[in-house]
Amino acid sequence: MAAIVLNTRPPMYLFGWRYPYKQFLRQIINAPYLTPQEIWDYSVAVPFAEEFPHLAKYVPLLYVDPETRQCTVIIATNSDEESREMANNEEVIQGLRPILKESREPCWYRYP
Repeated sequence: MAAIVLNTRPPMYLFGWRYPYKQFLRQIINAPYLTPQEIWDYSVAVPFAEEFPHLAKYVPLLYVDPETRQCTVIIATNSDEESREMANNEEVIQGLRPILKESREPCWYRYP
């Protein structure tokens, strides 16, 4: 996916879950007074790293699109092979589900 074809690269895709801004603020800990990054740091990234210390280098990221106000939990991207392989890491996906209160399957979203 990250190969160059006819001097062009494919667009960036993010693998994970996407939420409307206000839903993300409420879904994790119902704290609309915190920023998405604060919620992410304290309620998702830290608990995930503590629960799965062997996956600490794979702690997912949060991207908040400044234009659409969509919050995307990023497990993988199509930027390189190592990142693409994370889309198949069931331990990371299943570890995030209870923290995010998520029942949907993660999917690929075009960035931005």
